[in-house]
Amino acid sequence: MNIISDIAKLKSHDLVELKCERCEKQFFSKKRIVLDKRRILKSKNHMLFCSRGCLEIHSGNRILCKCAQCDKDVCKPLKDFKKSSNHFCTSSCAAKFNIPRRESIWTPELRNKMSAYAKKNYTQPIHIKTGTYKTCLICDKEFYCSPSSSQRKFCSLPCSYKNPNLGGYRENSTRLHRCFYNGIKMDSGSEAQFAELLDDNNIKWSKNTTTFFHYIYRGKNKKYYPDFYLEDLKLWVEIKGKFYIEDWLPNKIQSVKDDNQKIILIDSDHLKHKEEILRRISTESSRI
Repeated sequence: MNIISDIAKLKSHDLVELKCERCEKQFFSKKRIVLDKRRILKSKNHMLFCSRGCLEIHSGNRILCKCAQCDKDVCKPLKDFKKSSNHFCTSSCAAKFNIPRRESIWTPELRNKMSAYAKKNYTQPIHIKTGTYKTCLICDKEFYCSPSSSQRKFCSLPCSYKNPNLGGYRENSTRLHRCFYNGIKMDSGSEAQFAELLDDNNIKWSKNTTTFFHYIYRGKNKKYYPDFYLEDLKLWVEIKGKFYIEDWLPNKIQSVKDDNQKIILIDSDHLKHKEEILRRISTESSRI
């Protein structure tokens, strides 16, 4: 072991030049680490190694062999070395070595032989389809419907987009807030509160689910269904909460005005100001 003679004069973090006991490679290590290793390996003649691999090879836990593809040195564990006759430094080398040999061994004759053997000795269970076959309403193509999708009417998503009846009135998705007022289904408690306000003031109203107005949003033609229609005042009313204001709401309101009809937007938080809402309804309905 080649340790400089004045190692005692060095500090604990100074580097000491050493030579590996197995591969004789020059390497550096701190004085503190060298002294610790000498003390730990005292029973092994103070041997020091440049890497973990050299130590494992020297102790017999690993074996140094050659890569079967690129001929590089490979340090393999002893248990893995005994499993195979070919060893590789990387998975890429293993693929380059094995793939051409597999293709040369797996000839068409052998493929046919193995296929015939599998058909003779192995049988796959027949999968019985429990669904039904339907005809697409757009392209008349027959398609299979599983029991879980028995309501399907179109063979694919593009065909469903071509459906002329696509769209229409849709209930509010907030199922938690849906309620009924006098047997009429409301999309929120705010709508029920507004309907009660109209009844208290003898204003005739109807919940709209049929009349719609066309508006353009991001280049697409869409339908807008206002919430209420006040028949005697010929006024449309839209009830919106502050958390449900969409960026396309002005396009909806403008679509009603473009049809020469009147509409007002009421914030659900303002329903407690009943007199103000009645004043707004009266003012808007009196406009020509």
